[in-house]
Amino acid sequence: MSRISYTERTEWKSRIEKRFQAAIDNFKASTSLDWEQVNNQAKQKAHECLGISEWTKQVEDIEATIRELEAEKESIENAMYQRVLGETLSPARYRGYYSCRFLEVVQSRIDQMRHELLVEHPEGQQLVNLEKEKEAVLDTMLLASSSRELRLLWSRVTDALGESPTALQAQILSDRSSSKR
Repeated sequence: MSRISYTERTEWKSRIEKRFQAAIDNFKASTSLDWEQVNNQAKQKAHECLGISEWTKQVEDIEATIRELEAEKESIENAMYQRVLGETLSPARYRGYYSCRFLEVVQSRIDQMRHELLVEHPEGQQLVNLEKEKEAVLDTMLLASSSRELRLLWSRVTDALGESPTALQAQILSDRSSSKR
């Protein structure tokens, strides 16, 4: 296979990711699992595991109160602007209360719990496999377009790290090694 440019690689990666995302969306729509419930359970378990469930509930209650107060404030401000200027205000701006790092840690734990919940079900396992293939698209593309030496190095690094290739990567390695014999 000839070398492909960065632009071509980026375009192919994007197109393949879109196809995987469509397959994921179609798969989710065709299964009996309640994906929203899985995500909610994962979030709840992550908060429990991190020991922040009670605080999360308190923050959610405070945020609900703040939203109510912000809506009331916006209504009053709109009335004032309407009276004085004859126009209404734009919607209130979003305010974040958590640091980015905190959100990253919580989201990581939610993702971990979601994964654990998904692998408990055959349909969930299929979704995990599709998502794994989607995440590995760039590696898979580079592997498919690489020389025999680079594929061999990639296999050895993967083995040394105790990882396993995705099904598509394994197929590429198998196809490419059998075609070279």
